[in-house]
Amino acid sequence: MNNAGVPLAGIMEVIPMDMVRNLFETNFFGTVRTMRAVIPHMKSRMEGHVVNISSVFGLMGGPFAEYYTASKFAVEGFSEAMAPILEKFNVR
Repeated sequence: MNNAGVPLAGIMEVIPMDMVRNLFETNFFGTVRTMRAVIPHMKSRMEGHVVNISSVFGLMGGPFAEYYTASKFAVEGFSEAMAPILEKFNVR
């Protein structure tokens, strides 16, 4: 289960890029790293479940939370793209 997340809200053009990078490092790349660590084991056993928890902001944009929204959209898109691949290995 992936539930990594750090919030970030504010006016888009004044938020420092290092804060944006940290946000994506945790919210998106943290999810990717976790999946990369466990999926090979699930595939070899031909079973498993991956649960990626994002946010309502992964489904709709949030004003003053544009970067957070983008990071959660990335989690949603990555999860959706992985689902049919993993299904072939009985990983849900």
